[in-house]
Amino acid sequence: MDAIERVEVSVRTQLAYHFAQHYGPFAYTSKHLFPNMEAEEFQKWLHELRAEVERTNEVFIQHFRNKYGDRHADLPIWMLTEVMSFGKTLTFYRTVSREIQNPVALRYHIPHNLLESWLRSLNAIRNICAHHGRLWNRVLGYKPQLPNPKKHSEWYQPFPIPQDKMFVILTILRYLLRFDAPTSRWSDRLGKLITDNKFISLRPYGFPNQWEEHTIWR
Repeated sequence: MDAIERVEVSVRTQLAYHFAQHYGPFAYTSKHLFPNMEAEEFQKWLHELRAEVERTNEVFIQHFRNKYGDRHADLPIWMLTEVMSFGKTLTFYRTVSREIQNPVALRYHIPHNLLESWLRSLNAIRNICAHHGRLWNRVLGYKPQLPNPKKHSEWYQPFPIPQDKMFVILTILRYLLRFDAPTSRWSDRLGKLITDNKFISLRPYGFPNQWEEHTIWR
């Protein structure tokens, strides 16, 4: 959850920044800027976002309403993302135009469709954690894509990463945190957790033998 939350905040921030730069702070209420979302889905998404804002008692929202409420019924995008769930953030990212998707994904040096695949998987894992579900020996319902081996050979050295267990999720987080939290000690804490619990088999998590030797983890 610690790693996922850092990625979530970063993606929300990047979405808000690039969207506001391209279209303005209130343009998210315009359906045509979300070409990959059906009209009914868009109306539901926007309605649920507004409902979430109404349930929130954040001081910055009250301040905005008191000062600008007579001119703006909706929050600017950088405030809206503060109360946006991971699921709503994922919907935002996967349905907005390539003009927004591409620069967000470029932060991680990967294509937009790969980042979407990763966010889908991370959202699913986050929901399992939030409901106190089991990750040990779980087979992923949505298997995240891996980067193109010709452009990202490091993902396949010295062995390809299995895509159906938790190890691929942890590896994705390891990669993303290099950009979102380069000083984070998350991977060290993960290593200590494994060392302190050697009696628990890593095989059901999808950890290969000598996983520490993989390029992404070195």
